[in-house]
Amino acid sequence: MTEAFYQCHLVDLVYTDFAKLFNKVPNNQLMHKYNKQLKHKLVKGSKERFFTKKAYNLCLTDNLHFELSDLRRFENAIKDTENWNIVHKCVHILLVKRPNFGILLASQKAAEYIRDPLKIIEFTYKALQLGAFFLEHGLYDCSKIVYQSIDIVDLNGNIDNNILSIAFEVALRVGHVLTLNCNYNDANTAILNASILLTYMQNCNLKPNCAFYYTLCSMYMFSLSQYDKAYNLALQAVQELNDSLPPKIIVDTLRQACKACIIKRLFCEARVYTLEALKLARYWFGIHHLKYADCLSDFAFYLLSIDNVGLSVKYYEMALSVRKEQLGEKNILTAMTHEDLAYALYVRDYSKGDFEHARVHAEQALMVLLEILPVDHLLLSSSKRVEALILEEVAIDSDDPIVEDRLLKCAESLHMDSLRLAKNTFGEYNVQTAKHYGNLGRLYQSMKKYKEAEANHLKAIYIKEKLLSCSDYEVALSIGHLASLYNYDMKKYDEAEQLYKRSIEIGRKLFGVWYSGLEYDYRGLIHLYEETGRHVEAAHYRSNLADWKFERDDKFSKALYIEPQEDHTDQVCVKTILQNVKDRSIKSGF
Repeated sequence: MTEAFYQCHLVDLVYTDFAKLFNKVPNNQLMHKYNKQLKHKLVKGSKERFFTKKAYNLCLTDNLHFELSDLRRFENAIKDTENWNIVHKCVHILLVKRPNFGILLASQKAAEYIRDPLKIIEFTYKALQLGAFFLEHGLYDCSKIVYQSIDIVDLNGNIDNNILSIAFEVALRVGHVLTLNCNYNDANTAILNASILLTYMQNCNLKPNCAFYYTLCSMYMFSLSQYDKAYNLALQAVQELNDSLPPKIIVDTLRQACKACIIKRLFCEARVYTLEALKLARYWFGIHHLKYADCLSDFAFYLLSIDNVGLSVKYYEMALSVRKEQLGEKNILTAMTHEDLAYALYVRDYSKGDFEHARVHAEQALMVLLEILPVDHLLLSSSKRVEALILEEVAIDSDDPIVEDRLLKCAESLHMDSLRLAKNTFGEYNVQTAKHYGNLGRLYQSMKKYKEAEANHLKAIYIKEKLLSCSDYEVALSIGHLASLYNYDMKKYDEAEQLYKRSIEIGRKLFGVWYSGLEYDYRGLIHLYEETGRHVEAAHYRSNLADWKFERDDKFSKALYIEPQEDHTDQVCVKTILQNVKDRSIKSGF
């Protein structure tokens, strides 16, 4: 215990002396000091170590708060973006004990009132940097407060050319954080403001950051499930890339292009974008940076989309490791990675019926998001959906009818909450809303509420066909689920047969003969034909199932997918990489 007080006193002395000299210490020395404290070695010995660690952490939190809660000190700490990794770790330590730290700091910045026109530029640059740091940390509300405190935008054209570019940047940043935080109405206003400023800049022969503008517009449309528009805008953004743009803009442009291609099932193009984003992020930022974690997560999403689920889990785990290291567990970005990993594990282990690993990550994600988000935040919708899907499968596998009933009712409540949040945000006719209807349909089938299940599946199919196409992957999913309901529970064999065949046709066309979803359709048809005494057809689909297993095993044994290799890209190659990406886009007829 004496050692604990000694350590506490030592840290206090270090920080007291450091605070006095703060403004005289170069920024690299400041970051070295923070990093040294974060890596502080504790004494050995069980009891002594426990008390020392506890006391040290309290002192570390108190002293970090003393230094970093001062706005000027914090701005000095993040002046050099190479130091952000260290500051992120400091902030996540502070947020554990002082969850309002970010809001208080953002409010300090927003409270500044700059009257001197000569100082407004300096204020704006510092505000943009502070807002960007908060955004990277997942503190969207803090970032929004800071960005919206910058009052230099005049949409009537009464703005000096010298700050027009900055005003455009501010409008884009505001739209970006609002889109990420699901404030879509306000994001729409911000994007419209940016488009007005873009016109002013073009009229003044200025060169706006169009890559960021089109990427933001694509992100916004993607969030609203307007996938055709999102895709076209993402490709426009790629054509605006050049090696003079900020590295994060380049990487984020490639990332958004990847997502847009995935949703359009253009997997070859998506692979190009995601691998180049990974390569550049690793070169520019390193493997412990949050931007690299973003790229790892996108790559995992790509792998999941091409049915390489095992490798997808691996890359989600890598992304989670980086985010936990930089941001801690109680963070929106870490929680969302837990959710993504939970879903990938759910898909991977579905055929085995083992959902324990998926459940751990799903529960962790939902617990954190419920703690840090408002009860009606849209991001809760996806997390509740994943948790409900897993609980449903756990319930089905339970031997205890009381436990099964309890878990199914819990899943129903989560699905209903998800549907409500989606409808409140998007309305009835949206792909996200349709997905929730489909999930409810599957749940009601498990609950033996077959009429309710049928109604929800039909509603999901109708919305998806209206918004997407009759041959879309999402439509095939809902068709397969309705076929299962008709086949196994409602005995509507004729309808089920046609639905299964339609689902198989779409799956083979989009993903090939080895697509994992074909297994369930083949097994469904085998069951259907056996039940109706059509043994020749049953034998035919048994043969198809055997061929499917062979094709799938052959695909993975040949390792058709090659993981990204370590790359020593230098700055000279960056321009070539970007040009190659744009050339491929043109040649592919994008």
